[in-house]
Amino acid sequence: MALAGLGVTILAILASQVLTPEGGPGIEKSLLDLSEALPVEYRADIYFRLAEAGKGPRGRERTAALEALFLAAAQARQKLPLTKVASFGGSREAYVASASRLRLDQLSIRCRVVREIGKTDVQRARELFRQLYHEVAPPSGGCGPWLVFDPSLLESTLQSLLVGLKGDALAEELSGYARAMVSGVQIPGLVRLLLENPSAANDAQGLAVVSSILSARLGELQDGDRAFVYATARLKLIERVGELARRLQGAGMSAQGLVSALRSYLVRHLTQERCRDILQSRHVELRTPAQLADAFRQVLRETAAPVEPLAEREMRPAKSVASEGIKDWSGAEVRSEMRAARDCVQALVKLSREDEARARRSEWAATLDRCFTLARALVPARAEEEADIFHEKANFYRFLFDLAPGWWDPRVALDEWAALFENSRLKTESPMEWIRWLPCTVCWKAWRR
Repeated sequence: MALAGLGVTILAILASQVLTPEGGPGIEKSLLDLSEALPVEYRADIYFRLAEAGKGPRGRERTAALEALFLAAAQARQKLPLTKVASFGGSREAYVASASRLRLDQLSIRCRVVREIGKTDVQRARELFRQLYHEVAPPSGGCGPWLVFDPSLLESTLQSLLVGLKGDALAEELSGYARAMVSGVQIPGLVRLLLENPSAANDAQGLAVVSSILSARLGELQDGDRAFVYATARLKLIERVGELARRLQGAGMSAQGLVSALRSYLVRHLTQERCRDILQSRHVELRTPAQLADAFRQVLRETAAPVEPLAEREMRPAKSVASEGIKDWSGAEVRSEMRAARDCVQALVKLSREDEARARRSEWAATLDRCFTLARALVPARAEEEADIFHEKANFYRFLFDLAPGWWDPRVALDEWAALFENSRLKTESPMEWIRWLPCTVCWKAWRR
């Protein structure tokens, strides 16, 4: 079979094998040694898979490996974890966001290293984490891809490092993070960390200090339209800041400064240059300026803060900017071919129920042959279509291997599956998108036969 010469693919297969009972210390060490010659995304993926399975180096060797991985993370192709502004499927943004959940970008690898080190040396973990404050530079504004910085792993890493802290030490950690915030998408998470930590929420002095810093950042942050929409619609920034304002009042402090800063943030972003596709969108996960004004008005009702509601003139953008919109497949002919392939896969899925498929083997086999023919016909006409077609074919194989009836031998398709991965330029240009499709349990089982 062609699998014998697959290089990186074989290494990925070995990574899956080491997590099974057949794996042992010898193969673990071999894997880590082999991974040193690979791009850092693969090295990190292998290391963390081993760590999650309770395997890999121990003691000083483990510490040295983690420190080295922290430094090597700078070589990762993607700087930050990204997420979609709204749920649009079948687009380049959707696949990039899905791959980003592997957490193999520069910031995510470092956060995962910090969490690992924190299991044995929380002080060192905190030192490393503070270095990340100055590395968070979210994607530039504009009206390009519908992707924004996803701060969730950064926030959960900070949360893990707050355990055991109280008083000034706790306030100092939270204040440091608040001062370093570079985007409004980080504000809801900070408020959650502040209010869900009993020690922080019940410390009036610390609460006042962090809230003051947060107010200052709300008055300064300048997000692009994509990030602003994500923060206010998906992350409910207005409502979260309102919760903090009510907590301040419950502790006997004024919330006027915080609510005024929130108003300033909203006006600044509602009146900046805005993306036309957002302003014209009717997507249920987005919010219109009027809906944002209503949400702010609710904060005013709940806090009775002496702050003016948003006026209509404060919700008019300075300019409506044309945008690329959601990137779909390139080329009408390719889109038509992909739709045909998808329809065929759906027909195959319907025939794949075990009892029915056994009784209709000839129909299932004919449908499978038709799907293979359609998948093989998917050839990029332009360079930008190559990644799209890779995702489409990889999705086809995922359905095939995971949903095929038990009597079908998946080995008949492994050569083509392997060639798809081995020949894709994403292997080196965008490792996360490549690795995204690799955890295919049936593929590994078939290879081991």
